Parts: sequence; C-alpha cells; structure tokens
Amino acid sequence: TGDYFGENALLRDEPRTATIKAVGRLKALKITRDQFVELGLREKLDFPQRKAVGGNVQNIVVKDPTPKTESQRVLISNALKAN
Repeated sequence: TGDYFGENALLRDEPRTATIKAVGRLKALKITRDQFVELGLREKLDFPQRKAVGGNVQNIVVKDPTPKTESQRVLISNALKAN
C-alpha cells in the first residue's frame, strides 16, 4: 500500500509510460503535471530510480512499495486530495 506510479510523466514533459494492473481493490488518486509543479512537489519529493516491474511477461515480479516517511505520506496525500 502507499506506492505511486506515473512519476516520470510528472517530472518530465512526456506521456505516462506505466501500465498498472491491480490484483485487488485499490484507491487511486491523480494529480496533473501542472498541479504537481504549482504545488512545488518537484522540489519537495524524492523519486528514487526504479526499474519496471514487468511488461507483457507471464512471470511478473512485483516489487514492494518504496518506504515513505509519515511526512511524505501526508504531503502526497494532501497534494492529491487538493487535486
């Protein structure tokens, strides 16, 4: 729980490249690139370099969510709720 996807589209002027498939119920929030920049999140958040978890392969390895501090969770949650 608490992971993200589509960060490359927010950080760069390029289309979203992630394809996500949920294996259960999920709650998803969205933010536009303009809102992301307007809120100054580019400077406030750190997105570690991640490798894709799969891509049209049968044996997909699912990675655990990247750890977040409580302050990061609050910042991301508030930004997305304000969307």
